Amino acid sequence: ASGMDGSEAANKYDSALTPFERSEIVEFSEVYYAGQNCSSKIKAPVPSGVNFGYDDERGDYIVTMKDHIAYRYEVVGELGKGSFGQVLRVKDHKKNVQCALKIIRNKKRFHQQAAVEIRILDHLRSRDPDDRSCTVRMLNYFKFRSHTIITFEMHSMNLYELTKLNKYQPFAPALIKRFTAQMLVAMSFMWREHIVHCDMKP
Repeated sequence: ASGMDGSEAANKYDSALTPFERSEIVEFSEVYYAGQNCSSKIKAPVPSGVNFGYDDERGDYIVTMKDHIAYRYEVVGELGKGSFGQVLRVKDHKKNVQCALKIIRNKKRFHQQAAVEIRILDHLRSRDPDDRSCTVRMLNYFKFRSHTIITFEMHSMNLYELTKLNKYQPFAPALIKRFTAQMLVAMSFMWREHIVHCDMKP
């Protein structure tokens, strides 16, 4: 999809924007989606709200379904939460695909950890241009409303969900071999790149 500049988008989506967004959107050189499908936007700035009302007390971004992230991604679901922040299922209106979007908590130590994570993911991506290492692939990273945000390719269900779907029965040996082979490929790649991973997730 082709984007429009912020001023053009401000005019086109004026009725869908909050007063805060009307001044924010003009700072963007490319706009693909302005949350025009969202009926419950945060009316920032919220008096005494954290980060203009966009964060909760923990520094997590307050997620609103169908709203935009960085005037490009549409929030369509939640994939997970952790001490670092949260992961959303989003539609990328620029490329017309779904991807996973990780929003890091808005706290100094998490910003620092995110910078390290981005550096490692960027390194892995550059060392594996053909995507053969069986590692998750970072697509993009950026700052939005004081949060570091990382986008990843979308994968299928995690191992726990697959186990549940399988009614907690053992997997076929052929499937276990496939999982094991992929993990060994990923670990071998990490070893060659001198990276230690402490939380393997097949």
